[in-house]
Amino acid sequence: MFRKAFSALGICGALALTGCSFFDYNVKPLAKVGDASLYPDDVKLGLAAGVSAEDSARLAEAYIKNWCVEQLMYEKAKDNVTDLDEIDLLVEKYRKSLMIYEYQLQLIGQNLNRPISTSEVQKFYTDNKELYTAQETLFQGLFLVIPAKSVALGELRAQVRQSDINMMEIDRVINKYSLKVKYYDEQWTPLAAVKRQGLFHLSKSHDFGRTHYVEESDEENTYMLIVQDFILAGAPQPFDYVKERISNMLNEQRKADYLRDLSEKLYKDAKESGKIKFASQDKK
Repeated sequence: MFRKAFSALGICGALALTGCSFFDYNVKPLAKVGDASLYPDDVKLGLAAGVSAEDSARLAEAYIKNWCVEQLMYEKAKDNVTDLDEIDLLVEKYRKSLMIYEYQLQLIGQNLNRPISTSEVQKFYTDNKELYTAQETLFQGLFLVIPAKSVALGELRAQVRQSDINMMEIDRVINKYSLKVKYYDEQWTPLAAVKRQGLFHLSKSHDFGRTHYVEESDEENTYMLIVQDFILAGAPQPFDYVKERISNMLNEQRKADYLRDLSEKLYKDAKESGKIKFASQDKK
């Protein structure tokens, strides 16, 4: 009986969120546990927008149930947890940390709104190339999945065995046979990305040398990696491959420096103004 009533509550709550006028004229709690009440607006805040009415009903019911369980557990906790002073101390400590964090975010947004420039990133990369060594072979190219016994395989092999690969011809074969392909020609990519897609025996430090491709087969498909360019493990990672990582690192370092300087200034000013009083000063 309770489950049926509860399901109805969840569905009505969801209908209220999607346009049902029942709660518009008579706003009542969807559920109550002790002195705590859950209203339709509370449920609305906990649900994602753009879901169907059926999904809304299901999600609303789950939300209400979770809320009820949380309130019931909280009541049990209030009756059984005795060290309230310790909890109050932890709550105050968390509140203080949260307020400081929000204030720091506000200051950073106001004072550090200039993005890290490309020249800054380039200089750091040039000065610290030893920090950015490729741990595995990186490549640019494309990865193909060719069905077993497809005549496309022979045409592709004929193309990739030439001294200079004609990518227009490769694309022609791909389109002709509607082959499954993933392009990596605009980004440097570690070999692990294709190793787990079918080239299971490919070494992560594979040296392509003068060979433009590598392939591996199973009962269903042949997996072919066609390489346009590569960088061996142990060589410096390309700037394009690491520039976003460096930019993020420099940005975080700038924030840390700003907050450290701010802390030092706050401390110095407070000491000079007498806002901070030390035990040694009280004895004088």
